[in-house]
Amino acid sequence: MKLRVVTLIHKYFKKASWMRMGGVLSFALLSALILAPPLHALTNPSNDAAAMSFKIRLQDNFRPDPITDLDAAFTANEGEILLQWTAPDSDSLPTGNGPPVSVYFIRYATFSAASLAGDTTTWWSMASSTHATTTPPQAPPQIESDILTGLEPGATLYFGIKSRDSAGNLSFIDILSETGPQANAQVPDFAPPQVAGLSISASTSSLTVSWSASTAPDVNEYRIYWDTSAPADVFAASVTLPSGTTYFAFNNLVQNNTYFFYVTALDRGLPAFLGDVLESPPSAVVSAYPPASPAPPVVLNLTATAGDMQVTLDWDDSTDPTVAGYFLYRSLSGAGPFARINATALTTSTYVDTGLTNGVTYFYGITTVDGSAVESAIIGIVSATPRKPFSSRPQEPTGVFGTLSSTGVFSIVWTPVTMDVTLSTRVELASYRIYKSSALEGPFFYRDTVNPLLTAWQAPELVPPTVWYLVRAMDTSDNESDDSMRVEATSVPTTYAVSADETARVMFTGNDALAIRATASEQGEDIRIVVDRKSVEEQGTVLNSYEIKSFGAASGSEIKDIKFARPTVALQFRFAKGLRAPYFKPGTAFRYAGSTLRDVGIFWHNRVEFVKFGGKIDDQTGVVSIKTASPLGKYQVRQVLRAGEFSIAQITPRKIFTPNGDGVNDEIIIFLENPNDSVISQARVFDLTGAEVADFEQGIVAGAHGVISLKWNGKDRIGNYVRSGVYVYQIKSEGKTLNGTMVVAR
Repeated sequence: MKLRVVTLIHKYFKKASWMRMGGVLSFALLSALILAPPLHALTNPSNDAAAMSFKIRLQDNFRPDPITDLDAAFTANEGEILLQWTAPDSDSLPTGNGPPVSVYFIRYATFSAASLAGDTTTWWSMASSTHATTTPPQAPPQIESDILTGLEPGATLYFGIKSRDSAGNLSFIDILSETGPQANAQVPDFAPPQVAGLSISASTSSLTVSWSASTAPDVNEYRIYWDTSAPADVFAASVTLPSGTTYFAFNNLVQNNTYFFYVTALDRGLPAFLGDVLESPPSAVVSAYPPASPAPPVVLNLTATAGDMQVTLDWDDSTDPTVAGYFLYRSLSGAGPFARINATALTTSTYVDTGLTNGVTYFYGITTVDGSAVESAIIGIVSATPRKPFSSRPQEPTGVFGTLSSTGVFSIVWTPVTMDVTLSTRVELASYRIYKSSALEGPFFYRDTVNPLLTAWQAPELVPPTVWYLVRAMDTSDNESDDSMRVEATSVPTTYAVSADETARVMFTGNDALAIRATASEQGEDIRIVVDRKSVEEQGTVLNSYEIKSFGAASGSEIKDIKFARPTVALQFRFAKGLRAPYFKPGTAFRYAGSTLRDVGIFWHNRVEFVKFGGKIDDQTGVVSIKTASPLGKYQVRQVLRAGEFSIAQITPRKIFTPNGDGVNDEIIIFLENPNDSVISQARVFDLTGAEVADFEQGIVAGAHGVISLKWNGKDRIGNYVRSGVYVYQIKSEGKTLNGTMVVAR
């Protein structure tokens, strides 16, 4: 019986990937416990059956099986895709199918994993469109399905899926995304329905065609066709109007000549949107002729002043007593045709045309009308282009991240820009623009334009050489956003936040670069890093002064503190032109006037006082740099004598600290001068009896040829807080020992 039990356990453990890395030991111990006779069985053989009763409770570390048959198909509704797959086994055990998984995660993009050389990890990261199923998953092997709605009609989309079980284990991506062909389908795109409600009205030399707004959600334009003579069998496209327009006036027509019209609706498509432009069937035909009548006098001095989504029109009041009012007309071309704006005659000499599209040039004309509804010809053609002000420009793209493939292809992804700098969601995005430089400092030159519906770009040039990229967002008013963070075309993802004058940089590499993206940040949103120079504080020995802040890109809220596990975030401050100066932004001024570039150091304000960090100096570029685990806060570059040997620079807090977990003075930090970048052979804590208590850990800052830091959290080597009292630190390097005391107060 024991052998049968061990065999069953062996089969169970054999399924686990960790069996090969230590699970054997667990199996051996468990087998030994089962095979060993229980103590009470030695004295009472009748208890043998009871002795063999045992329970095993194992932690669930098994991933759900990857899905093998994800399939995508279009539906009968525009903008919808049906996905189907077989529910996977949630624990991969040989005892049969486990319970249902907890949730499915679906991602989709306009590019496939195959286009990334089969790199499914990069594809999953770059596929910014994410969908989580909301209906409870079924037990395997039931057929699961989900309908994705609101997709871009006409687009060909590629899909991938993962599942997560109740223990939080996430499956690998589905098999077809790895091996191909990846599940894909073209989103249904149907022509709009026939335009209804067509009517026509006539005035002197003018005909106005009206219709009902289309019910199709993706109508982009209306097109009017006309025939200028009977029998109305040869229609030609006359004018195309934006959606939202439901009437149009044809002016300067031949009086008493019959004109014939019909209208169609067109949906969105290339080049501004994915998919083809589809046109509805023709509406019913309407006809009329403009009557002949004498016209009232015309108006002079029509002016047009552009605003945000509006144009203000103004003109001289007519002094002719026969003028009863004014009609205004609008067109997208100076040559017409023009559509009447106001349904009834205006009796004042000003009008604000609202609801316009920013970045589009509109042309206007005006007519007068008398008491008998006889209208003059259109005159005084003027134009204006409504625009958003620069103060409402788009936010810079966030979540910018670069990856370099093994074949030298560099790709960039970013998060869609959904707000302007005022936090309004009316962005009116026109495109993204890619800029490139051969140096981190710049200058950056325009490289490419990306469709506003896309958030990924692949460089056509292979790497090396190493180059740098940034992304800007452009709205329809030609307002360009500030620079995104910069990405470096290297195998290790590297992202930079830079001050406006290019003198300060914050460099995130590897996992640190991932940690400021929404997919990995603790806040669940992209993190904007803002580096502001505080020139007013640059006096005396202070050469450069900065404040580094972080904000949630989606919420706009300031994030007061971001800490990393180790001092791996690089801060680089340019305080001088350097011996071989690269490009620097015009107008950038430097106060450093020393004879050598050695005697400067970085200081950081710990919310109580400035602490000396030191830093590594690059004579060629005039840059001093350090690495820190706490990149936010106030920083200064000061002219200061650098130490020549290993020594203590500063201790914070001074002597006494209170390690009690309240977030205030919970650890003591010793900042060291280490100009020779020497190895620290010992950094320990002793009590007054001479007994070793703990070792110091790496502090918040690390540097080459400069200050480093050590910290102690007030705990002994087994993780317990020490008693209140006096303790001794002992640090050894360069053959010398630094001793001192510190006080724990709890």
